[in-house]
Amino acid sequence: ESGFQWLAGSFTENIERENRSPSDLDVVSFLPAKTNKCEDAFYRVISDRELTEKYFKIHHILIHLNEAGEELINKTNLYCGLLSHRKSDGRWKGRLKVDLNIYGYDEEARNYLDSMA
Repeated sequence: ESGFQWLAGSFTENIERENRSPSDLDVVSFLPAKTNKCEDAFYRVISDRELTEKYFKIHHILIHLNEAGEELINKTNLYCGLLSHRKSDGRWKGRLKVDLNIYGYDEEARNYLDSMA
């Protein structure tokens, strides 16, 4: 199973020209619903907006890909609008889409990490 994330934030706005630096990251994760206990712990962490903001400086929203159609569309529309414009002046800004395959590469990643030891 897989999903994707939208990454946005002030780093897409070239705010250094305004003499300030990006201070956080805005992330919307579109993921399938959890299916086992290991995923349950993962979802608890990424669903805790206060925790992700405090420890990772990430404003995170989780959207389940198997939500009811209208609810999925409403949430997607809301966050698309919020992440697409600058707060200060309403100008358009960029957003990145990152495709995820959160279950398919565990063994490959483990082998790579083991090779580095």
